[in-house]
Amino acid sequence: MNPKESVAEIQGYYGSLHVAEQVFQQIWERQDMVTAGLSTQSGKRLIILHPGNLNYHEGPDFRGATIKVGGKTISGDIELHLYPRDWRMHQHGRDPNYQNVILHVTLFDGSSPMGENDPEHHLVLLPYLKRDLEELLMHHLFVDTTEFNPAEVPWVHTLLSDRTFDAEEQLKLFYEKAKLRWE
Repeated sequence: MNPKESVAEIQGYYGSLHVAEQVFQQIWERQDMVTAGLSTQSGKRLIILHPGNLNYHEGPDFRGATIKVGGKTISGDIELHLYPRDWRMHQHGRDPNYQNVILHVTLFDGSSPMGENDPEHHLVLLPYLKRDLEELLMHHLFVDTTEFNPAEVPWVHTLLSDRTFDAEEQLKLFYEKAKLRWE
């Protein structure tokens, strides 16, 4: 599996949640998190001055980021993973494309001892999310649920053409149930 297509499965309120790394990238790009009071795993205060630009090619997820760690301003790249262990699993420490990574951001915590070529700074993002993970995943699925029209979503249109079940009714029911939880 391509590292950019990593998926984590966790238990959610309504069952298992599948978290794609692309959704995590969107959360970081939009800074959909509480940015006041961030701190690295080593306890240093962290300020995101610029989250960087999403990289669609080989190498770190975001290029050209600027952060302030412990009062010191640093510019470079940011790599996102679901778990800290993914840095080593993907062998980024041996890849010259990752030598300018200034911050390793993971969604989940996990024990992973520092290695020789690991980034100096690590942020676990889950505690800083503005909404619970389930709600964020729904938000990224439908983007704006206030004006949700199932017929305008391409994959829904395909489902609607299949007359074996009423997909539109099922989606409206799902949307209403999810909406109750958000209120």
